[in-house]
Amino acid sequence: MSSSTPIQAPVALITGGAHGLGHATCMALTQRNVNLVIADIDATAAKETALACRQSGVVVHCLQIDLASTEGPSDMINETLAVCERL
Repeated sequence: MSSSTPIQAPVALITGGAHGLGHATCMALTQRNVNLVIADIDATAAKETALACRQSGVVVHCLQIDLASTEGPSDMINETLAVCERL
């Protein structure tokens, strides 16, 4: 890495990030300045978690994903890479 290459904040993809341990993980990672992608079937709760996380100054994206569906996991990865370009 050259000295002119900017250091980017890490990005974490949290499945089930709207409730319980997923929510707690999101909150803990924001304290470490980690940008987040919150993937959850409950879009409303994911947006509420994202709002709380953004108060720490991190970038947060929400994905409404059903990981039980056949397409869910690949859609989650593709959408994450589309908005963050990395994990």
